[in-house]
Amino acid sequence: MPKLRWLLAASVVLLQPQLSPVLAQTAPSATNAEDERLTTFLDKEYAEDLKLRPQLATRLGLKEGEDRLDDISDAAELRRIEARRASVARMKAQFDRAKLSPKV
Repeated sequence: MPKLRWLLAASVVLLQPQLSPVLAQTAPSATNAEDERLTTFLDKEYAEDLKLRPQLATRLGLKEGEDRLDDISDAAELRRIEARRASVARMKAQFDRAKLSPKV
């Protein structure tokens, strides 16, 4: 199980630099339609991830799920990993990198 947690933590660390430029864009005029779609997609995926991690949602100050604890079973960890893999597959299928704004 520690190996799966390490894998999940490593994937978050590795994806962070790639997602930061997209998430850091704040001026709507500076983004194109594909950037807006990606931002909306990532927001939705993050909200779905928080549903599986009620303790994180509580730490972030969200009220939803504050009456629950995270499921720390091996099966739940595998569900979270599969959900993350499915999210990445959807993102790759729905977005064309060439249409996104270049990295700053």
